[in-house]
Formats: sequence, structure tokens, C-alpha cells
Amino acid sequence: MDLPADLNALSPEQLRALAAQLMAQVEDRDREIQEKTREVDERERELHYRQTRIDQLTHEIS
Repeated sequence: MDLPADLNALSPEQLRALAAQLMAQVEDRDREIQEKTREVDERERELHYRQTRIDQLTHEIS
């Protein structure tokens, strides 16, 4: 998105449209961040589970 060089040159309607566009972008980014956070959390749980299994098996062998 190209921002105008001078926001003061925009009409009130243009400012509202720009604000709406920016708010929509923020919402999209927030959703992306939430999804990535869920993915990272899921992978961390899986890694923790696998490490726990490895530790258990290593303990059983020794």
C-alpha cells in the first residue's frame, strides 16, 4: 500500500477509507500471528512429547 506523502491533503472520506484499509490489514496480520502461534505451540507440544518418549526409552534401555 502506498501512503500519500501528505495525509493533510486527504479528504475526510479518503482518510476514513485509508483507516479502514489499515484496520483490515491489522486484523489480517493478527489472524496470521494467532495461526502461527498455534502452529508453534503445537510443534512445541509434539517435540516435548517426543523428547519425553526418547528419555523414557533411553532410561528403560540403561
